[in-house]
Amino acid sequence: KSAIKYALNLKSEKAKESTYKDYEHRADVFLRWADKYYKSDLKIKDFGIDDFYEYLDYLELDYINHKTGKKLSNTSINNHKRAVSALFTNLKNKRIIDQNFIKGIPNLDSKPQKNLPFTHSQIKKIISYCETHDPYMINIIAFIMYPLLRPVEITRLKVKDLNTTDWIFGVETKTEVISFRKIIDKIKPIILNMNLENVPGEYNVFSKYDKPAMWETSKEASKSEYFSIRFKKIKKALGFGKEYGLYSFRHSAIVDLYNSMQKSGLSEREIIYKLLPITRHKSELGLRNYLRDIKLALPEDHSDIFTIDILRNVG
Repeated sequence: KSAIKYALNLKSEKAKESTYKDYEHRADVFLRWADKYYKSDLKIKDFGIDDFYEYLDYLELDYINHKTGKKLSNTSINNHKRAVSALFTNLKNKRIIDQNFIKGIPNLDSKPQKNLPFTHSQIKKIISYCETHDPYMINIIAFIMYPLLRPVEITRLKVKDLNTTDWIFGVETKTEVISFRKIIDKIKPIILNMNLENVPGEYNVFSKYDKPAMWETSKEASKSEYFSIRFKKIKKALGFGKEYGLYSFRHSAIVDLYNSMQKSGLSEREIIYKLLPITRHKSELGLRNYLRDIKLALPEDHSDIFTIDILRNVG
């Protein structure tokens, strides 16, 4: 137990709050299991792969999520495994253990639910609804679609991060690195309409108060959850199911860029290279897998290359 707590403390020094909370939760589940099955007092070097397989069996067969009352999905089990593995890697790096055997354990097969992209007509329907019922959410949607920000990145934006002289902005990523992006023309009118000139730089650009403000929370993740819950009311009113969420707008934007480039005559390889710096995927393969996963990068009409014409022979 003391070794795991030590590894968790190492994580707290480098990880963002939301990331650390995730590790903390999964370490707690692991240690409560260790208490229950008399593993807590083992020396860390005596805790072996068979012990960890017992833990995985516990997660799969016995553990019940106290919030949902349901067993864990394979994806959740893999996430628990990933978090504990990261702690063991910390211990290996500190030479407390010789190797992290968890890395060699294969993940369970899982097909996590991904948000589907919206079509153009669906986006128009949502924006039209927001104009009447929740206009502030239009700004959130715009910042997801045009700069391709994730909801959590939007909630991290401070007024001082937006440079409207050189039209660039910085956003804090998962690794606490500031990534600088160009503010494209599509998003400029929205930023100008916010009238940020006299707003303190430390204010959050977006907040639950529907204006720039200091927005303090005990958990960083609760900010993006706030807007996700707010959008959930919108999609429910419009009849969209659980397969749609705020991430759907990011997927929609990337699909739109892909299809637009395709219509302009670019080859698939040319499109991938143009998209990489925009989507910020780390590799060509990663972007290709992403486009495959969201399943809406539509090929051009290929009627002209068919040599079979059924209709000529009909009637």
